[in-house]
Amino acid sequence: MAGISNFLNKTKWLNVTVLKYQHADLSRLSTMALSGYAEELWQISESADLPRVIPQLAGTDFSVLGGGSNSLFVGDYLGILLQLTDDRLEVIEQKVDHVLVKVAAGMNWHAFVCYCLQQGWFGVENLAAIPGTVGAAPIQNIGAYGVECAHALHSVDVIDLQTGNCAVWSTVYCQLSYRDSIFKRSEIKNRWLITAVTWRLSLHWEAQLHYPDLQVLREIASLTVQQVFAKVCEIRASKLPDPSMLPNVGSFFKNPIIPLAQWQTLQQRYTNMRGFVVNDQQMKVAAAWMIDHCGWKGRRCGAVGVHREQALVLINFGGGDARQLLKLAHEIQMSVWEIFQIWLLPEPVLIGDEKLWQHLLQPPS
Repeated sequence: MAGISNFLNKTKWLNVTVLKYQHADLSRLSTMALSGYAEELWQISESADLPRVIPQLAGTDFSVLGGGSNSLFVGDYLGILLQLTDDRLEVIEQKVDHVLVKVAAGMNWHAFVCYCLQQGWFGVENLAAIPGTVGAAPIQNIGAYGVECAHALHSVDVIDLQTGNCAVWSTVYCQLSYRDSIFKRSEIKNRWLITAVTWRLSLHWEAQLHYPDLQVLREIASLTVQQVFAKVCEIRASKLPDPSMLPNVGSFFKNPIIPLAQWQTLQQRYTNMRGFVVNDQQMKVAAAWMIDHCGWKGRRCGAVGVHREQALVLINFGGGDARQLLKLAHEIQMSVWEIFQIWLLPEPVLIGDEKLWQHLLQPPS
């Protein structure tokens, strides 16, 4: 993080190491690389000592930041960004068929997936190459290629940023659903912080090849987990631009879930419309297909635009700001709404002045 901004100090508070930065450059803290600054950034490397840091936050505005791959800053952030950098890993239980592994919130997600494969722990290989941290994974219930983190999650260690009280929440308590969890609720967000995540990983591999792009692997006689891992990484690299080369936050919109009756009506008119069964009452509609159908794929609007290979990905060509990006996002939403009567919701966490982005959350009345 050297060179990110004006370095304030490195303070030791009763065995707590805190790196503080003033006027932190937001373009380096989010993979969308939009211009702006945060009043302060605090990086904490010892999550176990957070109770001693919390009193320092009293009376301040603050937000929690993971790896920045799913965070979108709307203008300057006039508060404190709190970021855990602890990346330790501990095996807490090993049985004949599974292992429980506790991982600190600051560990890089892809690095964790790679380590699991090295150890012969299975269950998260389809989630390879997803950017971000382990601590952020349950918040978004990250998912890809037929697997969600909910399938392997055992529990999360959390701390109350108001009282300093610690707790362990089960998977059920976390209320994980499609790109959602209890951590997105207003009463939980920015109050309960994930400090570590415990995963229940299998010691016996079973390939998960339900996703269309992976079904070609069924033709391999003696398929290995390493081949699935490599295929997932290959697919992601072909469809999603590297943020270091073309700044983005991955999928900007969620795939909407609609009633089955609405899906059936739409399919009568748009016979090649793409969707996925959720249950006998609901369908998940491919947002990328609708955006592409509306003519947005590959379009550029000044410094921002829509990726030419993946319509779900909005990109910053360089020098883009939040207002430009939000304007583009809203125009896409309105196009899809006018044709399909479906409102696309943003997937990244929006941080900053709510007045500038609240209109993205509700369809026109």
